[in-house]
Amino acid sequence: MEYSTNNFYYYGKNVKLNNNFYTSIPKRIYIGDNTVISEGVGLVVSKEYCNIKNEINLKIENHVFLNSRVRVESANYVEIRRYVIVGPDVYVSDMCHEYKIPQIPIKLQGFINVNENKVIIKDGAWIGAGARVVGNLTVGYGAVVGANAVVTKDVPDHSVAVGVPARVVKIYDYSKNIWVNVKNNSKLLLKILNSRGVFAGYDTDFIDKKLKYEQDIDEIVNLSGKLMKVIEDIMRLIEQEKYTESKNLLIDLSNLLDTIQSSIKGLLKKEELEEMKDIFIVLNKNLNGIIVMYETNNYSNSKEFFNNNFVIAIQNLNHKLLEYKNI
Repeated sequence: MEYSTNNFYYYGKNVKLNNNFYTSIPKRIYIGDNTVISEGVGLVVSKEYCNIKNEINLKIENHVFLNSRVRVESANYVEIRRYVIVGPDVYVSDMCHEYKIPQIPIKLQGFINVNENKVIIKDGAWIGAGARVVGNLTVGYGAVVGANAVVTKDVPDHSVAVGVPARVVKIYDYSKNIWVNVKNNSKLLLKILNSRGVFAGYDTDFIDKKLKYEQDIDEIVNLSGKLMKVIEDIMRLIEQEKYTESKNLLIDLSNLLDTIQSSIKGLLKKEELEEMKDIFIVLNKNLNGIIVMYETNNYSNSKEFFNNNFVIAIQNLNHKLLEYKNI
């Protein structure tokens, strides 16, 4: 269907929406901030069975990653919470066909508890490629659903469920801080569930700040990429002896460098800025050298100047930023 981001109940900030996305009744769909929606994803509220008593029928919270060809369907309510990873070709739905009346074709029997079912996938879970999560259930905090698993019942917090139907094979014991293999051992699983305590949830403020920090660094690295492109264009034009055209790009070069430096100064800690000081000095010295090159019409060493000075400084800058990101 044709849609605008304004049609959604909420369409978040910095959503990355890829090609071939499809949806229905977007006014009942919530898409959180910093969500990545890969190619061929469908977010669908059932036109025929939609529970209109709910203001929202399908909710994707912040920092969710939906891989290629994921399809999420809802009649009543489906919620995918923060930091969830959903692998390619996954199907999530609160709709299950009724089948129990042999005298009536399944197609005509409708759906089981269609306005009551809820699917909740809690913060930090990972749904593996090709999995099916269907019915009235909760996938717990940090739970892992294996590739091609079929989930029709609750999956506990911080556990691993695999197979058809999905069964828990590992679970984290909070009281002992260890993962326990419970494959084919339902008694041990029950014992751990009854004794391990309760997970209180993630520190979302801390995680969101860290993710924002990483996102800001990525944006600076992207600006550095644009800076490198301007340098390449200047060098190409100089080789073609198009000096006036190349000179016009100096403004872009200077503006990008200013933006990068101001962004870094507003982001990094004092000690990190001190470590970056030498790189800033080299970058500004090189910019002044380029300006002198144009003022004196001395282009003979321009290629060597860029490659041996400016480009190396930018590479060092990016390397340092990625170090800080991965701390």
